[in-house]
Amino acid sequence: AAEFAGKHSLWADYRNYKDGGCNFGPVLLQISSPSGHPAGGTTGRRERNGQGNFGEACCVRRSGTLALERSDMYRNYIFDFYGTLADIRTDEENPCLWQKMAEIYRAMGAAYGADELSSAFRRLEGEETARIGIQEAEPDLSRVFARLYLEKGAACNETLTKMTAVTFRALSREYIRAYDGVEEFLGELRARGKRVYLLSNAQTDFTRPEIEMLGLTKYFDGIFISSEQGCKKPSKIFFERLLQKYALDPKESIMIGNDESADIAGARLVGMDSLYIHTAISPAEYGRVESTYRVMDGDFRKVRGLIL
Repeated sequence: AAEFAGKHSLWADYRNYKDGGCNFGPVLLQISSPSGHPAGGTTGRRERNGQGNFGEACCVRRSGTLALERSDMYRNYIFDFYGTLADIRTDEENPCLWQKMAEIYRAMGAAYGADELSSAFRRLEGEETARIGIQEAEPDLSRVFARLYLEKGAACNETLTKMTAVTFRALSREYIRAYDGVEEFLGELRARGKRVYLLSNAQTDFTRPEIEMLGLTKYFDGIFISSEQGCKKPSKIFFERLLQKYALDPKESIMIGNDESADIAGARLVGMDSLYIHTAISPAEYGRVESTYRVMDGDFRKVRGLIL
């Protein structure tokens, strides 16, 4: 009981969240004792077989603290990109992709067949990953595109490399779009003086143009892409570099992402709260890493009511 004394109370926090516009259907409030067991009474938990069947939206808090705390504690909002802010479909195994890319390489003096090019690309990607030499390594595929020219004795410069990468992405991308409510929420965060960051497992020559295509670049105070850092989520190093560069306090920050093993697990490593949103391109396995908040039906518009 002493744990809930002071300015917080179970009913007050639930009431404030409800009155604050969190009218998104069932809200899960779980309060655990330091031992990890429920701290008396019902928790409202509706999880089934550990698979996180939480209905529409819920809030879960670990280690004996309240699930519903003042949302103004967050000054810094850190987002994943694909599957969180943007819905995308790509197909890098399509034979037509490699046929077209082989034609481009041949036109620039590097004679490849489609199958040869695909095999060489995967080989060089593996070599670049091994060269970094860490578990959560993220190679820069621009180096791969450049090496493909060089292996055939063709001239290559930075501009050609970038254009080759952008063309590859355009040919392999079926579509990309921002989820409903994304731009409005990012705009509101900026209007309220919040700081907004992107932390994405991605390729810079793919992702920076796509962020620009969607008109979202202007909303970010900082963009961290894994290929630029040589490591990817859930690497603690990747998170710490963002926190250190922008002098962010993890206790005042929240990570929003659609991949528990990358976004949520990484946030926990640096002591940061998190929101998991389950979308169509989330990994098939979920419910193994506990997030602070969850939106299980992929509706990004529900994020606002939980964390702002």
